[in-house]
Amino acid sequence: MLRFLTGLFLAGVYPVGMKIMATWTKEDRGFGIGMLVGALTLVTIRLVPSLERWVGWQWAFAFLALGPAAGIWAMSALRRLPAASRLALGKG
Repeated sequence: MLRFLTGLFLAGVYPVGMKIMATWTKEDRGFGIGMLVGALTLVTIRLVPSLERWVGWQWAFAFLALGPAAGIWAMSALRRLPAASRLALGKG
């Protein structure tokens, strides 16, 4: 079950992160998205083996699921803002 939830949450990181990065880096979008993907990959490659040795693989991946879970919480909180629908349509 933890493996499924981790995959589900991690799958939500890339599209949201790319949308944010593409919005923030209009001039150099390719560089920004490359930095995002590289950072996520590097952290996963370096962090997971260390955590796995320390707490076991199940808890290492459960720890990584905290970030996407926090993102889902933040998105649901931000939806309630008055400007949310205007921003969602790209009329920021």
